[in-house]
Amino acid sequence: MEHKEKNYITNLTVSPHPDKAYIISPVLEETIARELAHLPPLPEGQVALDTIYVLPNDDTVEVGFYLRNGKAEPVRFGRVPLMLQDDQGRPVARQEFDLGQVIEEVPPYSVRPCEVLFNRAELLLPDAPLNTCKLAADVTGGRLLPLEPANPGPRVELSFGQLIQLEDFVAGLPPIQPGQIDIHPYSAELKENGELAVTLIFRNGKEEQLSIEKLPVSVIDAKNRYVAKGVFDMYGFVLPAGAAGPYTFVFAGDMLLKPDLDLSSWKVMIK
Repeated sequence: MEHKEKNYITNLTVSPHPDKAYIISPVLEETIARELAHLPPLPEGQVALDTIYVLPNDDTVEVGFYLRNGKAEPVRFGRVPLMLQDDQGRPVARQEFDLGQVIEEVPPYSVRPCEVLFNRAELLLPDAPLNTCKLAADVTGGRLLPLEPANPGPRVELSFGQLIQLEDFVAGLPPIQPGQIDIHPYSAELKENGELAVTLIFRNGKEEQLSIEKLPVSVIDAKNRYVAKGVFDMYGFVLPAGAAGPYTFVFAGDMLLKPDLDLSSWKVMIK
């Protein structure tokens, strides 16, 4: 597989929310610049959400974060489910926010300081230490884009940038015909432990929800060979009408049919 060297954005312009531009003083800009210098490099073309602070109040938990836009075009968001995770990756809080209002439009190659308020009465782990928590996109089971609340099955945990990439991918797919269901390959990764993780995007064009209990999946590599095969329990995967969602299938080492997978291109067969 060919790997391209990534370009990183090293100089972002501070772009405050239009309603709060008046509070960004030169001193605060210097503080923001110092904090940005300690964040992981931002690859060109990607978007990142970086937690800055978590502040518990009587009724709320305020979370401050930076939204970094490494794209050459502005980014704007709608309603996005977010979660607060502790340092062990456990969800401490889940809530959906209208980021169109919280963030508005973020210009190209810029960073926007933002904050959201979680309802403290609805914390999932009330006794968890909040000062080490981080903000992340919340995609549970098939939840992506405007989906209804969560499946009970395995979590698909994504960074904010990964969520935006998924949304861009789904937006670029051909329109789905009413009444149809389709499945699109999204990513395939051969892990160090020999497992193959394959993520597919499901789209439900029906007027009723889609439920899947088990699914037979085969992977065909760039050499047109069947390289992995298995039947997966999807834990009652549910996808509402008119929605799209990801699901990751993990093929154990003994489910691989070839030792030399060529994943430079690949496809799946559901049978």
